[in-house]
Amino acid sequence: MITSAVRTLATELTGDDLPAYVYDLAALRAHARAVRDALPPGLELYYAAKANPAPAILRALAPHVTGYEVASGGEVEHVRAAVPGAPLAFGGPGKTEGSCGAR
Repeated sequence: MITSAVRTLATELTGDDLPAYVYDLAALRAHARAVRDALPPGLELYYAAKANPAPAILRALAPHVTGYEVASGGEVEHVRAAVPGAPLAFGGPGKTEGSCGAR
């Protein structure tokens, strides 16, 4: 969804600013809150970090998700740096503690 805030910012970007990713973090927070509110109480909600691992995105979602799903040691370290202490769900084939950087 392209919100008015994103449209405005995108039209103000100049050559030195491009290419760029432009996010409306307030709209993302509102959407995540609506998703959380629509779920039954006690249900865990994890965000797949691979969908968009930008630290600002991960931090914006933090109040609305139970934690983050990660699939590699690199993702573990990245998410831990962006949202320290957040619960992680580590998935994928062939994972061991030694191969994923888990502590």
